[in-house]
Amino acid sequence: MKFSRTGSHQPDRRFCLLWAIVIAAIGWATQAVRAADQTKANNAISLDQGGSWVSGNAPGSGNWAIWNGAYTPSNCTNGINNNVTWGGILIPNVTGAPVQITGSPTLSLAGLPDGGGVDGIDMSSATVDLTIGTGRINISQNQTLDVPFGRTLTWAALTAPYAFNLNVGGTSYHLTLNGGGNFVFNANVYDDPLNAMVTMNGTGACTLAAENYVNHWTLNSGILNLAHAYAISGRSGSALTIKGGTLDNTSSGTLTLAGGPSFNWNGSFTFADTASLNLGGGAVTLGGNVQLTANGRTLTVGGAIGDGGAGYSLTKGGPGTLTLSGANTYAGSTLINAGTLALAGSGSIANSPLVSLAGGATLDVSGLTTPATLGSGQTFQLSGSTNGATMLTASGHGLTLSSTSPLQFTAFKPVGLGGGGGSPDAVGFGCLDFGFQHAGDHHGFERRNGADSSRVAIQADCQRRRRNGRHASQWFADGQRGWFQRKPCPLHPQR
Repeated sequence: MKFSRTGSHQPDRRFCLLWAIVIAAIGWATQAVRAADQTKANNAISLDQGGSWVSGNAPGSGNWAIWNGAYTPSNCTNGINNNVTWGGILIPNVTGAPVQITGSPTLSLAGLPDGGGVDGIDMSSATVDLTIGTGRINISQNQTLDVPFGRTLTWAALTAPYAFNLNVGGTSYHLTLNGGGNFVFNANVYDDPLNAMVTMNGTGACTLAAENYVNHWTLNSGILNLAHAYAISGRSGSALTIKGGTLDNTSSGTLTLAGGPSFNWNGSFTFADTASLNLGGGAVTLGGNVQLTANGRTLTVGGAIGDGGAGYSLTKGGPGTLTLSGANTYAGSTLINAGTLALAGSGSIANSPLVSLAGGATLDVSGLTTPATLGSGQTFQLSGSTNGATMLTASGHGLTLSSTSPLQFTAFKPVGLGGGGGSPDAVGFGCLDFGFQHAGDHHGFERRNGADSSRVAIQADCQRRRRNGRHASQWFADGQRGWFQRKPCPLHPQR
């Protein structure tokens, strides 16, 4: 800027001229790059040949390889006879048939700026699907793949060592999946030395149907379909971080993850109901209060769930089952709001200060190798109004509360006491043993026959045993709080 003698200031003409030249140069450079982008011609010539493209020149590392316009269906499938490097693949609008890229050579995607990020494949406006079945795909910088709702991107190479390779020249790169479409990896995603990351964003679905060699996976949103025992690698240090979204098993049946990958549950998520899933023996770390909504099938967690002493809670929602078979150490509440929380094998929730069982929900301890015990400082809370909670036991596998563990009734009332029904049910052959110190208010337990006791046992072994003139399976709690009701055993309903 240059000031005039009058004190006002006017732009320096030389500065303005220089700025205009810079802007023009940027525009010319942008046009030159865009002009070099190559559009696929309507023919079946190999994609590494110039004749396959409208301009007569094959795309290079700085160019988009573009499919756009009307094609004869047979010309939508093209092979690669030699290794090629493109900046990226762009499919805005195609009529004819889905695009397929085949051949045994390697297709490398350098990545190009697109909408503020770097894309390797941009199908954000695509009208057809894309299938890539080359020998290998190389990713040479952090990249995003964009697929819109209703469209599918498939990595279809099926023979090892063919891979979607995230490591080039010893450097690992991050791959981000965006959009509302489907990503299907029927061949492995590869990385070595194991620093790459695959992140699922958007509202779409990603299916992992092969053994993978990437150690770091993140589900932020959308659906992650696991269809292989080694979908989450299983090599040392492999981990899946879940911040939201939906986890599902889309294999042909119940699936158990192999190799012991660990899990970070940093947000609430849903387990879908296609088929049951066992996460294996890997540890789970809570990064916050988590609600897991199981929609109908069973999700089994074999490793211990911990929180480093932070006190994060675990909430079970949805009609499905969450089975815990590890010695869990998380220090927050366990809230069973719906469906079933099952403890199996040596599973325990010994560090959880509050175990809350809502109306209509079930706590299942029938699969434990030893009876379940809630120790000193743990509170067992039953809450609800119209739907009874259920405690499912088996012979020799009951539930015991220590003498300092209170049993709380917060809303259960039988119809005769002004409630809507829904008393808690004890089902099975095991013993529910509540070792309270004395009768009292809602923090204790009261026997309605007037006798005080430091120990009340509710037997649910399909026998109508009596204690002090009452059925042991029908001890009442405080009249203002509710009661227990014996539910006939489905194995012996006549008793």
